[in-house]
Amino acid sequence: MLFNVSEVTKVGLSYRSKVKHELEGSLSFSGDAAGNPALGGRTTSSDASADVELPDTFIASFTHKLDPRWELLADVSWTGWSSIDKVDIVRTSGDLSGEVAQSLGTNFKDTWRVALGANYLLNDAWKLKFGVAFDETPVKNAENRLTSLPDNDRIWFSFGGQWKPNQASTLDMGVAYLYVDDTKINNGEAINPATNDFRGVVKGEYDSSVWILGAQYSLAF
Repeated sequence: MLFNVSEVTKVGLSYRSKVKHELEGSLSFSGDAAGNPALGGRTTSSDASADVELPDTFIASFTHKLDPRWELLADVSWTGWSSIDKVDIVRTSGDLSGEVAQSLGTNFKDTWRVALGANYLLNDAWKLKFGVAFDETPVKNAENRLTSLPDNDRIWFSFGGQWKPNQASTLDMGVAYLYVDDTKINNGEAINPATNDFRGVVKGEYDSSVWILGAQYSLAF
C-alpha cells in the first residue's frame, strides 16, 4: 500500500507471508546402526527430509522531497525469525526411517532493520544515492550460533547512482559494504537432543565482512 500524504511526502506499507519449504535429499554417516561414531566404522546412507517455515516480514517506508534536488528516505522492517525454532533432519528410508538424524537448534529471535538514505538529483540524467542501515541477526547469542550460519548484527553502508540517457532507459548501479563485528561462537550442538548425544563444543570467533555490487537496467515502452 502506498499513501500520498502530501505532494512531497509518501508512506508505504508492505507484508510478505510465511513460506513453508519441504526439503528432500540424502545423508550418509559412519558408526553403528544409530550413527554413533564411537561404536563402529560402518558407513550407512539413507534418504532424508526437513521442513522449514521461512518467516513473514512487515516493512514501513517513508520518502520526503526537501527541494527539487534532495529526497530523504527511511524504512523499518520486522522479520518473524522465531518461526524457525529448530530444523529436524529426518531419515526417510532404511531401518531407522522416521528417526531424527540431526536437529539444528536454531532458536532464532524476531529481528528489526532500520535504514536511512537520501537521493540527490545532480542533473536531468544523473541521480546519486546514499544509505546506511542497521540489520539485526536472528541468532540470540554465542551458545545458539551454528557453525553453518555464523551470523551477527551488521551495518550497511551503500552508495550508488541512476543514469537516464533518455526518457525510456534507466540504468541503476550500486555498491554496499556490510560491517560485521567479531562473531563469537560457543556451541555444544547436539546430534539428537532426544538421545542427549553431542558432537562436542565449537568455541571460537569469526571475522566477517561483505561487499555487494549490483546493477539494473530498465526499458519503458
